[in-house]
Amino acid sequence: MVLDWDYPPFTSIDENGRFVGISVDFWKRFEEKTGIQVALIPMEWSMAHQVMLRKEAEVIDTIFYTPERDQYLDYTRPLFPITSSIYYHKNLPISSFQDLTPHVVGAKEKDALIDIALKENPSIKLRLYKNYSDIVKAAKKREIQVFLMDDPPANYHLVQHQLLYEFSRLPIPVSNSFYLATWEGNEKVLTMINEGLSKFSDEELRELSKRYLVEVEQFPPWIWKAIVFLLIIAFGVFAVLVMFNRLLKKRIAQATIKLQEKNRELEEARRKILKTIEVVAGLPFFEMEEKDFFARILDLALEVIPKARYGSVLLFGEDGKGRLVVLRGHDERLIGFTFEKQDLLALDEARITNKLLDPHRPFSSPENLRKLLTLSSPIAESLFVPLRWGGKVFGHLDLDIPLESTERFTETDVETMKNFARICDAFHALKTSVQKESAFLEKLLMVLVKTLEYYDQYTRGHSEVSARYALKIARTLHFDSTATRRLYWATFIHDVGKIHPSGNPQ
Repeated sequence: MVLDWDYPPFTSIDENGRFVGISVDFWKRFEEKTGIQVALIPMEWSMAHQVMLRKEAEVIDTIFYTPERDQYLDYTRPLFPITSSIYYHKNLPISSFQDLTPHVVGAKEKDALIDIALKENPSIKLRLYKNYSDIVKAAKKREIQVFLMDDPPANYHLVQHQLLYEFSRLPIPVSNSFYLATWEGNEKVLTMINEGLSKFSDEELRELSKRYLVEVEQFPPWIWKAIVFLLIIAFGVFAVLVMFNRLLKKRIAQATIKLQEKNRELEEARRKILKTIEVVAGLPFFEMEEKDFFARILDLALEVIPKARYGSVLLFGEDGKGRLVVLRGHDERLIGFTFEKQDLLALDEARITNKLLDPHRPFSSPENLRKLLTLSSPIAESLFVPLRWGGKVFGHLDLDIPLESTERFTETDVETMKNFARICDAFHALKTSVQKESAFLEKLLMVLVKTLEYYDQYTRGHSEVSARYALKIARTLHFDSTATRRLYWATFIHDVGKIHPSGNPQ
């Protein structure tokens, strides 16, 4: 038994190399019903015809009847009805066999469709292939744009190669069926095959093919155009309304999101301002030491910008060097760490940077750089704000984001830190003013005491001695710095009232 090895869904080789299809299942049933063993030999279709001409096989399967073949074959009754078509690329204007003249038409060797096509149009230029799969592969490569093929294998191969919607088909108006055939005069085999076929009902043959055959409905081209035209008219206005409605919803949603973002930003800014005012308003500016003030400000900044977990305050001395006076999140052994002038980052404005702990940054002392890198916690990004007063920078306020964090500083964070810098600037100005006023008052008190000593020789040196004793007592009793200072100056000037009003000594 010889068969075409590439005629899906009747015969084909699956991905596991097995020979499968409707014909394979049919002959299994035939063996079960008759007890006759059948050997299936798949091969190329043109070779199968040569084998039958040489009488090297008893039966050929899946063959159409043609007058030419009837000269050397005897046929059984028809088994399966088969339709065939002209397949052409959708951009071609083809409506009959006559329209095929300008094109190269693909066909399979020894296919019965060749005789039908040439009978209708002898001018057709054919390109013959060994099997159907080669025809579809050539169509996919655009080597051909038209081919002749039976519909079942055409549907299978077009789907396999994802070409189903790129090709249209023109049904060939010739009805045909599959037969079984043996070489002419082989009456014994023909009788045996016909007796076996008599055991199959038409319904059983239809059920056998249902597992594989999928019919693809073909409609005239104008029907699709009419449907599209009607759909455009029916849904045109509806589509416009839907698009307008979606556009309106989209814009409303975008405006809502922006408004919500602005509200969140305003609420966050309001919270930060209120928190800053609340904390700053409660600070005892005149009594606080500079280090304590900057520690409070740094803690407040870290609370207001929680993405920053670390921070520091660096102040410049009269020698121009920078010293770390407050730290959060880094090793406390860095307190007092000194940056030489050339080691400082040149920052004139608030800025986001990742160069603070860059191991390759220029540094006057490699040892100091190693200490800075070793004692500092790993950071991903820093936000520096310069502190100014009197047109000069007197320090830096710095916030750091940990290395493991995915968050980063924003422009809003920069503006927030600028506000903290202004508070620090104001404190520095106030403390400087108070220090100048205090120095003036101290000098004035010194003058008053010296004046008293001029009038009263007995009190000469007494005020300094009394003040020193008062200072020792205050320290022994652990008075705070403010109380100690007040006690010292009160003792220092306790005799000032003895100055004679007339200006003459007693």
